[in-house]
Amino acid sequence: MKLLDKDLQPYTLRKEQVDCQNFIFDKLHNEPIKKFFLLDLPTGTGKSILALSIIQKYLKEVDKNAKFDVLTESKILQRQYKEDFNSMSNLWGRNSYSCTQFACSCEQGKEFQKVSKSKCENCPYDHDRDQFMGGIISLTNFHMFTIMSMNKLLDRRESSILIVDEAHELENVVSNFVSVTLSQKNLSSMGFEDVDMILKGMKSIVVIDDFIDFCQDFLLEKIEDQKSMLSAKVKMNNKTALNRELSIDSVMGTTKNNPEVKLSRSIENLNSIQSKIVNFLDEYKNDFSNWDLRVEYDESKKIKIVIQPIWAYPFFDKYIWGKYHKVILMSGTILDKKMFNYLNGIPEPLSEYYRIDSPFMVKNRPIYYIPMGKMNYTQKQQTFKKYVPMLNKLLTKYKGHKGIIHTVTFELQKWIKEEVKSDRFLLPSSDQKSKNFALKQHYTTNKPTILVSPSMGTGVDLKDDRARFQICLKVPYPNLGDSKNKRRMKDKPEWYSWLTVTKFIQLYGRAVRNDKDNAHFIILDSCFGDVLRYSGHLFPDWVLRAIKEVPVK
Repeated sequence: MKLLDKDLQPYTLRKEQVDCQNFIFDKLHNEPIKKFFLLDLPTGTGKSILALSIIQKYLKEVDKNAKFDVLTESKILQRQYKEDFNSMSNLWGRNSYSCTQFACSCEQGKEFQKVSKSKCENCPYDHDRDQFMGGIISLTNFHMFTIMSMNKLLDRRESSILIVDEAHELENVVSNFVSVTLSQKNLSSMGFEDVDMILKGMKSIVVIDDFIDFCQDFLLEKIEDQKSMLSAKVKMNNKTALNRELSIDSVMGTTKNNPEVKLSRSIENLNSIQSKIVNFLDEYKNDFSNWDLRVEYDESKKIKIVIQPIWAYPFFDKYIWGKYHKVILMSGTILDKKMFNYLNGIPEPLSEYYRIDSPFMVKNRPIYYIPMGKMNYTQKQQTFKKYVPMLNKLLTKYKGHKGIIHTVTFELQKWIKEEVKSDRFLLPSSDQKSKNFALKQHYTTNKPTILVSPSMGTGVDLKDDRARFQICLKVPYPNLGDSKNKRRMKDKPEWYSWLTVTKFIQLYGRAVRNDKDNAHFIILDSCFGDVLRYSGHLFPDWVLRAIKEVPVK
């Protein structure tokens, strides 16, 4: 508690934060049945300070022995929490730690330890994991949390309160963790020598029943045989190692060049896919109508099969909500209480919703709607031709400033690269490493670089001089070419509008991050007029007040 008090000492809650906190505690004291608190908090409202203040007040007024888990989707925000607050016990994934025994990550170091029959005395990952498990306030990201939850590691922690930042992303993460993906790449990572025979079976899969038969009659048995074979190889290698002096230096090297480490990694991958398949088969029995099969082929004709739930809400109580007494969900894009509850499996009578206005002046965050033409399937090429001269004008207007062009699709990113010539562009690929490299370059250079990307609409901080302008080329509609999205649209049509508005507000929120900040947001797609006409009721007032339509001359 002393560390928490010290963390909060430099801060004074603003009126809107105090009002929000009072709302929560009024419900806690007077309506104890309420379990879920949905807080719609735009960028700049101080979500992290509010979260810590709620924890402090809860420990003083409700339960001094309570434990809290704090989650965030982006590692950027997790790092910010860690740097700002010493009272939080932070846990990353193993790959984010440096092994103290071997010159590698802790993830790879664990593999080397198995081979060398050694143990790190001061493993930084083990230290942070122990601190996390025993901490009063424990912090991690969605990815790590879901792994720990599904492996029942969190049951030992017995935390009381869950606080989720960037809560709009949690449903997608849960969906990914119960999904099954089979591809030539991940089959190769499992050490199969006869991949072609497995791929032949995969190519005969057309419907989900085919996938189930393939797994039950062939793949699960194949996985079990592969595990036994690789385990036997590991034992044989270990026996051989006992007959020679196995030094740490002999174990060192890359995973690629170390056969024992490679075998161990393949067994882990086999265990992971086996667990996912078995879990899917169990869940499918409970509700066979909630699953979608997608068969894809890449440019090299390599097959990938994805089995995923249409909706993730059936899994929340089992894997997450059931572990906690109270849950606080924070996001700038909850927007609609009923829709958010539906997506996240939250019972309506158990939830409360509270919205805060943006603290930033409209003049610092204007949205200029310049309708140049509809960026839909039939008109996109014609519309893009109209974009080109406008984009050149905008690049001249903001020639001394950094910014971002949200292309929404990789196709538009490609067209920008080909048709709009500028040495200021940074054009990351779909690979996460490429994205991180582009961001680092953009953050650190003194040149007025411009990010051009379809995948920087969330989890990216373009505060202050990192972006004085944003250009949105296309309304971020969900892709109806995706069979899962088609099913969602059929089951719940209003979801389509909700997600479109959510994505738009997330794009908008990348640049203006504090009350001294300012940036222009420009949208060129005339389809935005349809969004305002049919889904305008979903936009918060603080967004609507910023929109100014600029007639095209």
